[in-house]
Amino acid sequence: MGYCSRTWKNMMKYRIAYLWVGPFVILFLLFWAWPIIFSFTLSLYRWELIGDPTFIGFQNFKNLIFDQYYWTALWNTLYYWIIIVPPRTFFALVLAAILNSPYVHGKKFFRAIIVLPFMTAPIFVALLFKVLLADGGGWINVALERFFNLPSIPWLTSESWSKISVSLVEHWNQLGFFMLILLGGLQKIPRDLYEASTIDGATAIRSFISITVPLMLPIVAFVTITSTIEIFALLEAPLLLTEGGPGVSSTTLTLRLWRNAFDYFKLGYASAYAVIIFLLVMSLSIIQLRVLKSR
Repeated sequence: MGYCSRTWKNMMKYRIAYLWVGPFVILFLLFWAWPIIFSFTLSLYRWELIGDPTFIGFQNFKNLIFDQYYWTALWNTLYYWIIIVPPRTFFALVLAAILNSPYVHGKKFFRAIIVLPFMTAPIFVALLFKVLLADGGGWINVALERFFNLPSIPWLTSESWSKISVSLVEHWNQLGFFMLILLGGLQKIPRDLYEASTIDGATAIRSFISITVPLMLPIVAFVTITSTIEIFALLEAPLLLTEGGPGVSSTTLTLRLWRNAFDYFKLGYASAYAVIIFLLVMSLSIIQLRVLKSR
């Protein structure tokens, strides 16, 4: 009783703070915590929307082990992570360093141009690139043939090129957002450090490696973890650009989850996918944090 009484007194003492925090807590519980708990619970059931759910324990997870589509989607998602997250983080950091330089003019204009794709809806971006990359009459293939005398590329109909096409969309759509985050971190680094390194004879590249990169590691960790979450939630680009094909060559885990839930109405099986995605994202995030922390 004493503990409850002290807790109640503290809540009354800081009631204004609780009132401010309350709406966020309520929304978090309704739209984040509860769906996660419900997904974990539903993954233990077989439920095809019609009828009552049937408890089957870990059978959905056992089925995943023998599901060829699951392993293909897992490999595709990891492939997207490899060709998107590291290079995009690097280019975002380079662009941020260039726009943070006192020798660059027109920073606001270039910053707006680079960030503009992020302000565009992902669905519109995917549909735009579907027109640009189309095999027959796509603008990019037309330009390759007429101006560079090169053969057209099967961007959307080749198993290897379809992944690259999805990756191009993600690079173009999200690069400006992560550049903006890294630019904010760069602007917090004192100019005195760069001036001191210049006096010591360090070149711009040496200052970037010795000063910028070490001090930016916490921001880089945030960017890579956020990128990891985004890649494992990748849905619009492969769905609208290639429909996960040809075959399942560009299908991601999230797209496979979406098909099981809304095409096949296997809600329990789709929830098993959601649990696996959650665990993979958590594992990769912890690994990235430990690697960056050790450095």
